[in-house]
Amino acid sequence: MIPSHANEKATENGEIVAGSKTEAFMDAVEANAYLPLSGRTMIFDSEGACTDGCE
Repeated sequence: MIPSHANEKATENGEIVAGSKTEAFMDAVEANAYLPLSGRTMIFDSEGACTDGCE
């Protein structure tokens, strides 16, 4: 999953903003969650597994 929250600055300088709702969500979920960053392309296979660009 690629979480985001409307009207919230979730990242700054390629890092998650501490105390953001996006940070709380990523800490709470047990599924793989990938932080959306501008300029980064993520590639997923047909099973939903990230194959490239997800660090």
